Amino acid sequence: LSSGQCVNADTVIFCTGFQADLPLLDDSVKTAIQYDPNDRFQPLILNKGVFHPDFPDLAFAGLYRGPFFGVMEMQARWIAAVFSDEIAYPDAAASKQGLDEEKALRALDPRPAFPRPNYVGLMQEFGTVLNVLPEQLIAQTKTASLPMSPSDFRRNGIGENRAIAELQRSRLETRLTLS
Repeated sequence: LSSGQCVNADTVIFCTGFQADLPLLDDSVKTAIQYDPNDRFQPLILNKGVFHPDFPDLAFAGLYRGPFFGVMEMQARWIAAVFSDEIAYPDAAASKQGLDEEKALRALDPRPAFPRPNYVGLMQEFGTVLNVLPEQLIAQTKTASLPMSPSDFRRNGIGENRAIAELQRSRLETRLTLS
């Protein structure tokens, strides 16, 4: 710490803001994850921005331009589910596909404002992986033109909190009705 005090920690969470800075990682790890500190769009090449198959005990959340809180929550839930053995680590084929998709995002020219502009689609991808996809609600939102909310992915499965999900859904529907 800046005070000179040392803290033993099992986990370090960097909240560096605008530019990715990973000083604790060995250069060989940075090379493998294709870390580019000058690339604020896509600074790392990781499966869905989270895992790299060469480092199964290392994971990231929110390290690309514009991650929304819902996506970061889903990334964190995926990390927690994998590290606690609730679900399996992505297999070789899924890892390769995920890395290829990330490389394609980095190579876009011109680049869009955000690497993952389909927020709802990305949330649904994570929902599928975590088995928390609120399928019935998705069908309802399509027919009623209601937006999805990150809390909707708390209705079932890993990290379930149905009471919070339903409270948030009720608040959202009330706000939309009053608009």
